[in-house]
Amino acid sequence: MNARRKAFTLVELLTVMTVFSAIFGTVMLTLYAMQKTSRGFSEGIATSAQQQRFDTQLRVDAHQSREAELKKANSEDTAPTLLELTLSDNQVVKYQLYEDRIERQAFASGNVVHHEFFSVSPVLGQGWSLDQVRPFPLLSVQLNQNSGNGSDTGPTLIPIRVDAAVRIAVSPKIVSPKIVSPANNASSSTTQ
Repeated sequence: MNARRKAFTLVELLTVMTVFSAIFGTVMLTLYAMQKTSRGFSEGIATSAQQQRFDTQLRVDAHQSREAELKKANSEDTAPTLLELTLSDNQVVKYQLYEDRIERQAFASGNVVHHEFFSVSPVLGQGWSLDQVRPFPLLSVQLNQNSGNGSDTGPTLIPIRVDAAVRIAVSPKIVSPKIVSPANNASSSTTQ
């Protein structure tokens, strides 16, 4: 008589468990990679939206300004990190560069009426620059493309340059933009 076997051997159970473990591990690694990629895309989209918001706001402020002044916020700064724009209605808008953000403050009659920040990473070594050769002075700042992607292990990308013309929307009044160092306050400014 042939007896039918109704159970699995230990070797068969271990083999099945090993196969299931391998499949489960592969699925988990795939899900983790997909989640990381999705997070990278989401952060990239958010950074792109922040850069676009910053570009638009800077251009609106610069076009409406009648005077632009670049300053070094700290004595150890190698380039101007503070931009002051005086708008046609005597409102002052200040843009301050930090390592991981750019802050914007709007002042009316000496009081802060609006404060916001943009989660973009400027190139601090470059700071703000002003090109006066053109018919309208051109403000420039460079932004790192690697900001917001959660990883600095990728290739170093060329910074994005953001330009904004000063006084386009204002009647042509010749006011010379200037650069002021922190030691020489607004009283002794040098024209760029």
